[in-house]
Amino acid sequence: MVGIEVGATRITVSSGESIPLDQELIPPDLLRRVADDTPYVWLNGDGHGLSPAWDVYAVAIADALRAHRLEERDEFPIGVAVPGGWAPRALSQVSAALAARGIDAVLLNDAEAAVAGYRTSGTRLPESVAVVGLRATQVSVVVVGGCDRDRPVALPSPTLVHDEGAERLDAAVLQHLIRGLADLGERVDVSDPEVLAAARGALEQCRRLRESLSTSARESELLDLPGVGHRVLLTRSELEELARPWADAVVGVLSMTLEQCVRPVGAVLLTGGPAAMPLISQRVSADLALEVHVPEQPSLVVARGAARLLAERRLPERRARGLWDTVKRRALGFSPAPGRLGSVAGSGAFDGGALLAFEDELAAARDVPGPEAARQAKPVQQTKPVQQGKLVHW
Repeated sequence: MVGIEVGATRITVSSGESIPLDQELIPPDLLRRVADDTPYVWLNGDGHGLSPAWDVYAVAIADALRAHRLEERDEFPIGVAVPGGWAPRALSQVSAALAARGIDAVLLNDAEAAVAGYRTSGTRLPESVAVVGLRATQVSVVVVGGCDRDRPVALPSPTLVHDEGAERLDAAVLQHLIRGLADLGERVDVSDPEVLAAARGALEQCRRLRESLSTSARESELLDLPGVGHRVLLTRSELEELARPWADAVVGVLSMTLEQCVRPVGAVLLTGGPAAMPLISQRVSADLALEVHVPEQPSLVVARGAARLLAERRLPERRARGLWDTVKRRALGFSPAPGRLGSVAGSGAFDGGALLAFEDELAAARDVPGPEAARQAKPVQQTKPVQQGKLVHW
C-alpha cells in the first residue's frame, strides 16, 4: 500500500520519496484553494483561463504517480492524506476529479494518518491528541480521539487554520540574510528582475538552512543570487528570533482549539517539516503545559500513516474475500476443513457444518454479527435441518 501527501511544493510518498511539484502549474496555496473552492488562474504563451482547484489537485497527483512509476505496479488504490478541515463538498470534488483520471484513491484525514504513522514508533499516546500540521502555507489543528487504540478518529471539534506557514519564515530568513550581505558590502537589488527570478531558489536554500538549524547551532550559506560572493552565517538564536511571531500564532491557534474542544486533550502531535524546530515544541509545552510529541521524520509521518490506514481498512475486505472463497470450496467438498479428514477433494459433497463455521469467520472479518452471534443475540424459533445442496433458515 502507498500513501501520499500533497504539500505546497512537493508530494511526499510513504516510501520516503519526495516529488517536486511544477511551480509554474501548481500554486503553493493549492490546499486552501481546494478548501475554499477558489479556481486557479493560469497564464501562458497560449492564453489564459480558469481551472478548478480540485482539478489542479488531481493533476498534481496524476503527474506524481507517473513520476513515481506507480502505474507500472500493482499499487492501487493509493491512500491520499487530505487536510482534516476540508468539507464534504471539497472531498467529493477531489474524489470525482481523481476518478475521472482513472486514479483509484482513498481520501484519508491527514490528522488521523499522522496519529497512525506516529504509533508505528511504539510510543504510546493518550486517548485524545491535538494534531498540529505545520505546512508551508498554513497551520492547522485537528483533535483526534482513539489515539490509544488502533483506530484514531478525528473528533467533531473546530478545525482551525492559520494562513501563515513556514514560507513566511523562509522569506524572513532570506530578508535577514540579505541585510547581512549589505553589512558585508554586498547590496542586493531586490527590484532587479534577475534577482526576483532567482528568489525562488534562494528561498529553497533558506528552507534547507532552517531545517539544518533544527539540529545544529549555526550554519552558513552562499545564496544563489546575482552578484553574491560571500557566505552568510545564521545561528539558531537568530532563527528563533525571526520565528517568534509565527510561533506565537501557532500557540494561539492551538490554544483556541483546546478551549473549544468538548473533550480534554492529553497531548500535542506536531507534523510537517517545521515541527523539527525546537522552538515550536518548547513554546507549546511551556505555554500550554501539554506533552508534545515530535516524530523522528515529521515531514514523512502523514504519508506513512496514510499507507498504514489504507492497509488496515483494506484488510477486512481481503480477509472476507479469502474466507468466502474458502467457504465455497469447503462447503462443496473441494478441500478438507482443518483438523479433520473432510470429504474427498472434488467429490461435491456439501459440508454444511463448515459453511456455518466459516459464515461466523466471514462475519467477523467484515465486523458484523455472524449466524452464531445472531442466535445468541435473540432466540431463533426454528431452524430447518441442512438439506443436500442448500441451507435454509427461517
